[in-house]
Amino acid sequence: GARAVIRFSGSSVQLLAATGPDAGTATIRLDATTAILVDLYRPRSGMATIVYSKTRLKAGAHTLTVTATGARTARSRGTWVRLDAVKAGATLLQETSAAWTTTFRRVATSAASLGSYDTEHQIAAGDNGGKAAYQSTFYGSGITVYVTKTAASGSADVLIDGRKVGSIDLYSPTAKYKVAAFTKTLANGQHTITISLTGTKSAKAKGTDVGVDYLIVK
Repeated sequence: GARAVIRFSGSSVQLLAATGPDAGTATIRLDATTAILVDLYRPRSGMATIVYSKTRLKAGAHTLTVTATGARTARSRGTWVRLDAVKAGATLLQETSAAWTTTFRRVATSAASLGSYDTEHQIAAGDNGGKAAYQSTFYGSGITVYVTKTAASGSADVLIDGRKVGSIDLYSPTAKYKVAAFTKTLANGQHTITISLTGTKSAKAKGTDVGVDYLIVK
């Protein structure tokens, strides 16, 4: 599942998350300890809810790893895991902090390049944190983005060197793999491509997933 790794220093830590009737479960691991399962389901929606707390930590650096399981309890109607912030001692580390590292969910399938592709979804409204995005720096004179299209796929904006150069809609009524969704010719040199999830979708789509398979650089 999608994963967040938060590095911090302090003698205590709290994980704050959004809870609600559509929330799922996540595993939480502090340093090298055994991961525990946390249920974010609540009958009513809530923000900045303390879902994990630990005190009397040894002085020094620590790592908190949170992984969405993609599962839920019987009462919940969804598997959402929405992280808000981590409080290390008196310091609040928002999800936009450099202390956070996030990775997307990896889907294994022989139809994708090298047997897997990465996917994530975004909600257009709600928390004011940054949008999920893929980013890669490369050297060349052009690039092509290959994606996975599904019935649950939404849209994404494509930026080159910080400037929006296009948008892509990944919806397809049936799953399609290794689809060339975007191509751009560039001046030869170093560039950075960002594929930013918009949290929007076409009327027919069932979700806002964006699955990126691989990039080809010219």
